Amino acid sequence: MTNITKSIIILLIISLIAPSFSLAQEDQLLEKSESLEKLKESGKKFLEFFPKAIKRAWQEALKVWRKMADWIKNIWDSYIFPWLQSIWQKISDFFSQIGKRKLITEIEEEFKVEEKEEETVEEEKNLLEKFLERLKGIIKK
Repeated sequence: MTNITKSIIILLIISLIAPSFSLAQEDQLLEKSESLEKLKESGKKFLEFFPKAIKRAWQEALKVWRKMADWIKNIWDSYIFPWLQSIWQKISDFFSQIGKRKLITEIEEEFKVEEKEEETVEEEKNLLEKFLERLKGIIKK
């Protein structure tokens, strides 16, 4: 087992067992303390011990969480982020190709429109020339 797993198991066991100890100590304190002074002294001891115990447990938990965060960050940096980055790159390339194709088709359409305009101008000239030739032919007769 790794250190992280051992630490988590130990913390779970402590968190399950610790409440029963405090209840047992309360019963013993109430049974043994006959006077108010003894109760005050044991209360002070408990109040001195409790913050230290919580601080130590919190520090251990922080160590475990930091190790877990480092582990998750390592997985993110090594596997997930590069995978997402490659997918994003493929999507970006796809849309840029679509944009390029759209631009190319727009330019081709502009050329087609210009070619059609040139063709219509040429057809109009041809029709005008034919009309003038027929008109000259009618006038000569």
